[in-house]
Amino acid sequence: MTSIRARAAVESGGWIEVPELADAQERDRWSAAVVDAVSRAHAERFDPDAAPSIQELVGAIADARADSDLLLLAFLPTRGPVAATVSVTLVEPEPVERWREAGYALSSIRTDHLGEGMLATRAPAEVADGRRLVGHECMFAFVDGDACVVVRVPPTAPPLFERMQPGLAEIVRSLVVEFDDGRAFVGRPIAGLPDGAADAWQIGTHDAA
Repeated sequence: MTSIRARAAVESGGWIEVPELADAQERDRWSAAVVDAVSRAHAERFDPDAAPSIQELVGAIADARADSDLLLLAFLPTRGPVAATVSVTLVEPEPVERWREAGYALSSIRTDHLGEGMLATRAPAEVADGRRLVGHECMFAFVDGDACVVVRVPPTAPPLFERMQPGLAEIVRSLVVEFDDGRAFVGRPIAGLPDGAADAWQIGTHDAA
């Protein structure tokens, strides 16, 4: 597959980039540094008893980083073991109809750096312990030739999903993708979507203008 690299910026609080880590020792050092940063961010409100569970959580996020991830970011908005993730991944382009068959609502979008693309959203539900649990999931997909860059939020609890929206918008709007030869990745109109890509979009109750 095409070789490609990506970078993004986010100024909203609570976000960290999850790097590629060589082994378990490197993961443990990094996750301990994350816990230290969370502790300092919350100062006297931080409960040291929460440190092991936070370190375990971010360590698991690092372990789950896929080879196809160009970027992986985690959102830790509280002083406890609560996190959401955003991945930027290179995949093969899929026909729009397959997204619709999977239950996604689709719309056309545009960003300054990545050009035209697609926003796909859905709210999958599952039953656990007799309770119906709903998560919000969204993806931003951009296609340039045979390369498709997807910014994905996996199914996430609604309150956390809502809270991460400002940072997610910053990530998508600032995301720059380049091929190894230096050429900028620029998304082209995706066949099968409504005409008129929007510069602003809405996910849940959050408007990204």
